[in-house]
Formats: sequence, C-alpha cells, structure tokens
Amino acid sequence: MKTPAIIAASFVAAAVVAFFLFFGYSAAVPFQPGSGEFTVEDVEGMLLDGVTSEVQRDLYRLIAADYPAEYAAFLAEMTTLANSGIPNLEQAAFEKSRNFTTELRMDNAHYLSSAPLENLRAINRATLTVLESLADHPPLCAKFAVSGGANLTMAEVEQMDLDLVAAIGNENFRAMAAGRDTPVTHGAVQDSDIAAIVDGWTNDPATTPEMEAALLGGNMSHPAFCAANTTFQAYVAEATGEAAERAIVFMTTAVATQ
Repeated sequence: MKTPAIIAASFVAAAVVAFFLFFGYSAAVPFQPGSGEFTVEDVEGMLLDGVTSEVQRDLYRLIAADYPAEYAAFLAEMTTLANSGIPNLEQAAFEKSRNFTTELRMDNAHYLSSAPLENLRAINRATLTVLESLADHPPLCAKFAVSGGANLTMAEVEQMDLDLVAAIGNENFRAMAAGRDTPVTHGAVQDSDIAAIVDGWTNDPATTPEMEAALLGGNMSHPAFCAANTTFQAYVAEATGEAAERAIVFMTTAVATQ
C-alpha cells in the first residue's frame, strides 16, 4: 500500500502538470510569409488570434501583466522570427510559443510554495472541474488524475474541454506571480497533516469503500478510481484548519518543479 504522502501527491499531480496539455495542442500562430515587415504589435495580434478561445487568450494577457519583461522579450523574439522568412514558419512560431510558456513556468515554479492559500485552492478547484468533466470517461479521467496531460494521445486530447485545462494553467501562472509579489510563509507540513487529510477523505460520506480501495490500492483500472480522485479533490477544496492548509500547500507544490 502506498504511504499517505505518495497517495496525496498523486491526487494533485494534474494541478501542476496538466496545463502543459494546452501549450502542446494550442493553435499555431498564423504568420503569413511574404506579408511584409511585421511589427511587435502585428505579432501580438496574431498571437492572440492564434488561440481558440477567450480562456486560452487570457493566458497571454495574464503573462503580459504579471511577467512583462519576459513577455516583451518573447514578443521581440517572435517578431524576429516572423520577419525571418524561414520555411515552416508557423510550426517554428508554435514551438517557440510553447517553449516560452514551458520555460516561464519552470523558472517561476518555486514561487508556488509561497503563494497565498487562496491561489493554491484556485488551482485545486480548476483541477476538480476538469476531473468532473471527465466523469463519463473513467479511463481518461484516471490517466489525467495521475499524470495530467503529459502522456495523453491526440485521440484522448480531443475528448477533453481544453478551455477547462487552460484554466489550470492560468491559475498556476496567477499563483506563481502572487507567490513572487505577495509571498506568504506557510508552516512546514508534517506527515500527520497528510495522514489527517487522507483520513478525512476516507471518512467523508461521499467516499465509498470502492473509492477507498481503488485509490489506496493505486489501481487506475478500478471503475471507482476516477470518482475517488474527483471526490478527493472536492474534499480538499472544502478542507479547513491549519493542518489541512499545510497539507494543501504541500500537495499543490510538491510536484511544481518536476
């Protein structure tokens, strides 16, 4: 049987990893070779036009507001690329955009550990929404709960609401900026804190013996595994008290630098 700390960390892996799904499958930037000299303003407009929804578009607006130096450097690099005339320009622009958001996340992930609790809860709530949306797809739900978007196939991606997944990314970047600008010192988590929140979930009326068996046994193929992860996220979203808060901070940030 897994230890409570490992079990709890597995429940929240999606909260940090999953939003890469959006970066990996968002639309390419629609550069048109031969259109003339692009300006930074042109490139920014095409960047915003290249994503498929307002939720995804908000990511770039959020980065522009909270990471202005990095965003300005990114736009300058994209403008140079747009004017380079290289073959496969759209693919190159897509890869640069994806690499930028990935590197920005990696460079700032350590700020999650000092983010205000409410920002971390927002990540949890966004993850819960994704899991709830996958209730009719238990195998996909189970895969997403354990590894986020890291190992999903294109066919699996097409079954997901990418706006909901993008919202996890938005909350992560928002939390990292808050941890950088308004840092909070959280108490060190104790093993007893993790054990208490897992025990609280197992004793919650919404938790069935089947869910407990699926999760504590680490059995992704169990029919109740998806529901177990979903109910755990729901329980964490409502958990209060100092011990629960320390556990939430630990679980939300434990995989931040992976």
